[in-house]
Amino acid sequence: MAALSGADVRRALTDSRPVDTPVGAITYFSRTCHKIVDYPMAIVEVSGGSMRSAGTKRVDRVPDIGDGNSCAAGAGQ
Repeated sequence: MAALSGADVRRALTDSRPVDTPVGAITYFSRTCHKIVDYPMAIVEVSGGSMRSAGTKRVDRVPDIGDGNSCAAGAGQ
């Protein structure tokens, strides 16, 4: 197994491109946002003790709530 240098890890975290997955292209990291924010989330409806899938939704943008989140308001997306 090859060792990675700090520069290799930094480059992987900052120069990520979208990756094709079974649920579509997903961006894992950007220069300022090191979180997956565009992964489709399952929407589940619960009624009368039963659950059913109501589909999926991708987050369009992370709202800026003033907490310094580097992924907020499109900062790293």
